[in-house]
Parts: sequence; structure tokens; C-alpha cells
Amino acid sequence: MASIKRGESEFEEADMVTSLDFGEVGYESGGSMSVVLYNRNPFKVNLTATLDDGSKYSVFPAKTTVNPKSSKDFRIDLKSIDVEEGGEIASSLVCKDHLKISSHVPLLAEMEMDITATMIDEPDLLEFPEPIDFGPVKRLFTGTAAIEFRNPVRRSLPYKLTIESNFKELFFFDRGESTFSGIAKPRANVSVPIHFLPKLGTKYTAECTLITDEKNFVLTLVGSGVEPSLQFSHNKIDFGIVGVGAAEFQVLEVTNNSQIPVKFCLSLTGNDSTFSVNEESQGDLELEPGQTHHVKVICSPKQSSEQAQAQIEFINIDIPPHQKKVPPFGFVGLHSIGGKCEFTFAQDPDSQDDEEETEYDESGNPLPKTPTINVNFTKIIQGQRVRKYLR
Repeated sequence: MASIKRGESEFEEADMVTSLDFGEVGYESGGSMSVVLYNRNPFKVNLTATLDDGSKYSVFPAKTTVNPKSSKDFRIDLKSIDVEEGGEIASSLVCKDHLKISSHVPLLAEMEMDITATMIDEPDLLEFPEPIDFGPVKRLFTGTAAIEFRNPVRRSLPYKLTIESNFKELFFFDRGESTFSGIAKPRANVSVPIHFLPKLGTKYTAECTLITDEKNFVLTLVGSGVEPSLQFSHNKIDFGIVGVGAAEFQVLEVTNNSQIPVKFCLSLTGNDSTFSVNEESQGDLELEPGQTHHVKVICSPKQSSEQAQAQIEFINIDIPPHQKKVPPFGFVGLHSIGGKCEFTFAQDPDSQDDEEETEYDESGNPLPKTPTINVNFTKIIQGQRVRKYLR
């Protein structure tokens, strides 16, 4: 007579089993369990273990000899199932079999055991970046990000993405939809474009729900509406008096002090015959965040005593959809006076324009005056303050 028990070789009557259940086992991991057969007879017994044809199990040893009053371990393995990448398999599979152990002694009854296991598709860990951040997006323009995940199971997985109703005009899928449905292939990567259209220059936070038959997830969507802007090193450039035919220039620094690229162009209004800008500052310009462009503003008066005023307008050329015009980024005023420079030498003590007192030596003779150079800007508006350097 022989008995089968689960586990270690120490035998007790309560340990006798007639069935074996592996429980849930992953497809790719398989499983293994042991049972102990105890020979109660006073003689050796030759044993043979068999399973059904095409079994998903294997038993070791298949043949063995058990000494009198001794035991023997049998290991029963549940074979793993290799699934090709992208292959599809059921979420679970019940595997049943029947183990028979017979001996060479006809009088000894054959021992039988039912074996059961449920093979399951062990899902991968499904994770999302938190939050899904669109970053800074120009107000009234559309920014795009992607909701990305990997199907954690080895079967097709229907899913649905839904944006909370209060934010469906700010965050949306293609064609302006607030929901998106699809089917993810087994263990395949999924990428769903999602768009963000900020109405104001502020930060927005919304929720998007991913619904699957495995589990539901709540995703956080974050984006900031940003207004483009430019910063100028001068609000006004006053050239003062500039000689006719002797052009001068000053450098104006233009910096993008916003978080997004800025596209713009320059327009001279007013007396544009006197003022101009360098060739590199003409046409359409674009500055990345923090980038600075140097505008060389040139003043070249055409007539003496001409007072010229103009301004540089910085035009926003990146116009949002469905709008015809947007306010400019700003203005920089320009001013100058055309002048003519004459040099005269005053050494005549009797000159009417000479206000210096005459000095005399000990004999009463007038001393020669110190030579001076008078720089006269002719035809200048009276009262105009003049600052020039003479070398």
C-alpha cells in the first residue's frame, strides 16, 4: 500500500491528497510543486508516473523504485507558454490533467491525482508621467502633447480617454473632440495626440480619465498660456544735433523676455527719410526666449536746422487664427536736428563778440589774449540745448 502527500517527506495521515491545485500562474513563468509518495509495504515497489497525452504538465521522475517503508519525491512542473511579441492570448487559461502512478505489483491499486492550474496573463506595470505638461503655449495658439502608454496585457485592450467637461474647450483631441476611443494591440505602445488652446495668459490644470477593462487611471493635464513680449534698451533715442552729410548711429537692444519664441518686424513711421535701420534688422525677425537682437538706428539729416521726429514700431507678425491684427510689441521714439558746423578763430582784442576783459602789462600795453576756437552750429532753433564733443 502507498500514499501520496504534498510537500516534505515526513508523512502524516492528514497530509494525504488526491488533487493538486497550482492556483494562478503566469503564462511565461510556469510553476512547480512536489508531492511525496510513501511506500508502506515491506518490499520494494517499482513505480511509473504518467500524464494525459498533450499535457501542459510534466512529472519527474517518470519511473523510480521506492524502498520498503520509505518515501520518494515527485516534482510536477507546469510548463510555461512562450508568447511572441505582439501575439494575443486569453487573459486566463485553465489547465487540467490527471496524474496516474502505477506499480509492477498487480495487487497494488493504481494511485490517481487531479491537477489543476489557472494560467494568467500577468500585466505589466502601467505608468504615466505626472503630469502631462504642455509647457508654455502662446495665448490663442494651439500646443500639442501626447498621452502615451503601453498595453500591459497580451491581448487587445479597448480603451477610452475622456477630458473633464469644464475644460473641453481648452484641452481636446483631434477634431476638437473631448473623448477618444481605441483598441491597443497586445503589449503595444499607444500614443494619442492631445491639444491645448489657452484663452488667457494663465496656468491651466485639468483631468483626463483613461478607462480600460483592466483598470481606470486619472491623468493630470497642465499648460500655461503665455503672452509674447519684447524688452527695449531705450524707449527713446535722441541723437541731438547731427551734421548734414555726417550720419551717426546708435544701437538699440531688443530682447525676447517671454517664455516662447517671438516673431516680429520693424516699421519706421514719421520722418523716415532721416532715419533708417541696418539691413540685418529689415524683414521678418524671430527671437528665442532670452535672445537679444541689436538694431543699428542710423540718423542722416538732409537739411540744416531740420528737426526730425519718427518712431520704430515693433509689429507682431505671429497672428492667432481667426484674427486679422494684434497690438504691436511697442514703440521707440527717434529725434534729431540737422546742423552745420563752422570754425572761427577769435584773437582780436577789439572784437565785439569778445567778452573777455583786456589785461595790460607793467608798461600799460595790452597783453595778447589766449587763442580760442569757437564752434558754432548755425541755424539752430534758439534755446535748443546742444551737447557735442570736439576732438
